[in-house]
Amino acid sequence: MLAHTAGQAQRLSAATRKAVIKLRHSRLGQDNTVGYGMGSSCPADSLGRHGLCQATNAELTYLSNQLKPSLRTYAFSILVRRRAPEVFPLLLTHLRDGQQMWARYSHHGRSSVVVGDFWLALVNPGESGPGDFTLTPAQQVIIDSLLLFQPSICLEAQAQLLSTLPVNPRYYRRVRHLAHSAWGTPAALLPLARYQRAADRPLIRRSLGYRAGQHNSRGQLALEVVQTFPHETYYPKLRRLFSRNLAWKYYNADTWRWLCLALARYPRAETVQLFQQIFRTGTWRQQQLQVPLQAALLRYPSPQWQPVQEQLHLTKYDQEKVQEYLAQPE
Repeated sequence: MLAHTAGQAQRLSAATRKAVIKLRHSRLGQDNTVGYGMGSSCPADSLGRHGLCQATNAELTYLSNQLKPSLRTYAFSILVRRRAPEVFPLLLTHLRDGQQMWARYSHHGRSSVVVGDFWLALVNPGESGPGDFTLTPAQQVIIDSLLLFQPSICLEAQAQLLSTLPVNPRYYRRVRHLAHSAWGTPAALLPLARYQRAADRPLIRRSLGYRAGQHNSRGQLALEVVQTFPHETYYPKLRRLFSRNLAWKYYNADTWRWLCLALARYPRAETVQLFQQIFRTGTWRQQQLQVPLQAALLRYPSPQWQPVQEQLHLTKYDQEKVQEYLAQPE
């Protein structure tokens, strides 16, 4: 919220102050909703005559640090369209900006997003327009280093970075700290597993005890890790997790997809007996579970699965779902 002070009057022209007042009462200001095309109507070679397009770079920089999330994002997006040198310093400052706003992705759909993540998307070469500001390789290295090593930055962009982080001894201690810290960072489990160190397997095994679901991603991510990097240490926990979920009255498609994939990495008689328990459940549950089961058996084929394959009876619709499962990346 802008303070009505002499300092503000010196920072902003009369036209810009008037535009800010109008924007606060506009749909953009009232709904706190942003879009990826914001600022594109401002010409890149002139200041324009609507919204904040007439504001100078210095004014937009000031507003990017003062207004509510949607409005400061609008000011920042104009700077991005202008390829202004102020963009990168502002981005560094707002990597810690965890305030929530809405991002519209269709005419009727929107999702919650924090300011820091949205600003990073605006300067991402894959998201920005051909004439917009984009990060240089050197600037991207600085951003990645901050995302990985700064404890006060908690953005979805950090999880995306961790998902592709290569094995490097320089990163190990930080990744291990993220995975083992009191609150923990579930996304750190996968890069931690890439090092394949025995000392980290107990944490991954414990993480399998979390029920995977919409509100707790640690258990699901642990299943993905175990499926990618199987080890005998995890098998007893996977068996218990299978039995517990089979007895649970609720069905979570993502949990069963990854659980079946993880168990299919252990082709043995015990796993066959586990999978055959599916055919002793109720009709509805059996129909639901045959899809992730068949997808897992096809992903990791083995002669051991022959008795299970003989019991599978999938409809045409189920077979199409299996192909959709197989088309998804591991």
